[in-house]
Parts: sequence; C-alpha cells; structure tokens
Amino acid sequence: MTGTDWPEPGVVDLWWLNPSLLSRAAWSKLRSSLSTDEQSRAEASPALTDELVAGRGLLRLSLSSYLRVPPAALRFDECPTGKPRLAGPAAEKLSFNLSHTQGLVVCGVARSELGVDLAYVQRPAPLDVARHYFSQ
Repeated sequence: MTGTDWPEPGVVDLWWLNPSLLSRAAWSKLRSSLSTDEQSRAEASPALTDELVAGRGLLRLSLSSYLRVPPAALRFDECPTGKPRLAGPAAEKLSFNLSHTQGLVVCGVARSELGVDLAYVQRPAPLDVARHYFSQ
C-alpha cells in the first residue's frame, strides 16, 4: 500500500483481503504493522491469531496509507459508545469500521461515521438443491 488520497466526502473506501490467499511475506507485513500490545494478544491466543493479525493488520495498513504514518504508530481509543476510533486529531477527520467472517476481512474508511458488516452464508451445493426439488 502506498500513500492514498483521502476518501471524497460521502465516499467509503473498502479495503479487503482473503487471509487464506496471503503469502508468508504478506503475513509478515501484517504482523509487523501491529502494535506491541496487539502482537502480544495474538501470541497469547493462538485460536484468534490469524483473525487478529489479518483484521488489525489490514486496519493499520489501510489507515496509515491515508495518514502517512507507520502502521504501528497509529493509536486508538474508544468513542462514548465503545466503538474503536483513531486517537488524536485524525479521529475527527477519518472514520473506519472493520468486519470479518470466514475467509474475508474488510475495512471501510470514510470522512464520516460508517459501518461495514460481513456475514458468511453457506449456500447449498447445486446437487443438493437438485435432489431436493427434482425427481430422479
């Protein structure tokens, strides 16, 4: 990711990745973008490691491309409702939302409040549908 112009007012930029398609180099880049605390949390919870690294890494790399600061230098706090937000002056200028489901992570970035949500939907196999609705 390189320096990116900020989203136009009223526009949401979506950054996404499929963790299962990432190379070792990409995983390394995501992991190195994390704060020390995030790296510690990832190591402490092996079941959540990939999810945490993919989500927080994508978030940090995306936001750093707008703010032109190193990803690990970004600081976060919470708004009164408990939603994470950027700490400092950037919090008033840039908003984000992060969501993940099986096989996909997405980060939305905008100049105004936003929400993104993913849901995994298991579709039946075509033969299962055929067996259910058609006679032999």
